[in-house]
Amino acid sequence: MLRTALLAGLAVAVPLAVGVARPVPPTPVPAWPPEPVLRPAELAPLAFLDALRRHRDTPRGVRVDFAPPGWVRREDIPALLALTRSAEPVAVTCPVIAAHMPPPDARSTLGLEAMRLVEGHRRGRFSVGCSNLAAPGDPEELDRWWAAGGVIR
Repeated sequence: MLRTALLAGLAVAVPLAVGVARPVPPTPVPAWPPEPVLRPAELAPLAFLDALRRHRDTPRGVRVDFAPPGWVRREDIPALLALTRSAEPVAVTCPVIAAHMPPPDARSTLGLEAMRLVEGHRRGRFSVGCSNLAAPGDPEELDRWWAAGGVIR
């Protein structure tokens, strides 16, 4: 029979009879978060969308860290608006601090994610949300907003 003891912070198996102690292998600790994490502060908005393209087959999508204020800039908007009608599949997103991830069958598109980025600019801050839970709006409405001067709310 063996008894486990803690010696100098290490778990070791100690035989009840006198003998040599055998180390107990450490329990593997999974990486957290287990999904890929995108950090907007390290990517331009179009590079962010490219990363979502690359991760389109990642089960349950990707986690997204906080975006700094002003991350989506006015000069990014024309290129983003050009993508709002795209049906190309991309990874779904969820905040890095979320307690859950989207279901395995959740899907998003390049157009939906581009609209979320434009909406983030309109509000003055891109806030990360689970992209499969809320549609960001209508591409035509975003085009009208931009044609009217693209005023930030």
